[in-house]
Amino acid sequence: MKRIIQISEKEYKELAEKASYNQVEIERLAREMYEKKGVFRIELEISVHQDYHEVISFNVTSWVSDTDRYELSYEARHKIMEYAQKKMQDLMTRKFGRQINNINLWNKRLDSLRKWKWKFIGLTVFGWLAALAILIINILN
Repeated sequence: MKRIIQISEKEYKELAEKASYNQVEIERLAREMYEKKGVFRIELEISVHQDYHEVISFNVTSWVSDTDRYELSYEARHKIMEYAQKKMQDLMTRKFGRQINNINLWNKRLDSLRKWKWKFIGLTVFGWLAALAILIINILN
């Protein structure tokens, strides 16, 4: 059974004013609580990787830990990690991208030079062996 209570307009305005005060107080307390407890930690790890072919690259990984202070949903945590990784990758590319590309280019050229050096050494040794064989054949004849 529903009970209907009638109040005067003055009482209604007083209740509405108290409710708005409560709303302001709730917002203030929520802001204070967020400032005190609403902090989470982002850990970034930037690793420079040099593989077998001497190509240098870097990878950025991030973790968001909320500990006991502030709960984050999986989606929010994932969005923050993706944003941090994207921004750090962009920063590293802008700051060191040209140098890393140049290092990789010169490493490729140096590797090519080493290969050609061994080809020329082999050709030189083969040439001297052929000359020595011709000299021995001419001496024995």
